[in-house]
Amino acid sequence: MIISDPAKNEDRFVLVNLTTLPENCVDDVCLLQNEDYPPFLTQPTTAAYSRHKIGDVKSMEMLLAVGQFHDMPAIPPETLQKIINGAHETLELPRVAKSMLPPAQPV
Repeated sequence: MIISDPAKNEDRFVLVNLTTLPENCVDDVCLLQNEDYPPFLTQPTTAAYSRHKIGDVKSMEMLLAVGQFHDMPAIPPETLQKIINGAHETLELPRVAKSMLPPAQPV
């Protein structure tokens, strides 16, 4: 999931994936439930900030074209903001990635 605006970051963005929440997970800042992104979240889920990537638009377009990535329906704005807020809070995301994010806001 792209959590930053490439237009504000020289066509680069921060990408995190959503993953099932295991016990003792290092990525426990942003916990999501099925109501946060129905019908795609079916069990407790977390944003895996520790496995973030910084990508660029050109590479993502190429990956989409060859089927390595797929467009998903838009995530609800409140859920996206929750993930962005967690990205600002987590110790798992380096400063360079945090500097690319939109500001944290109340949800």
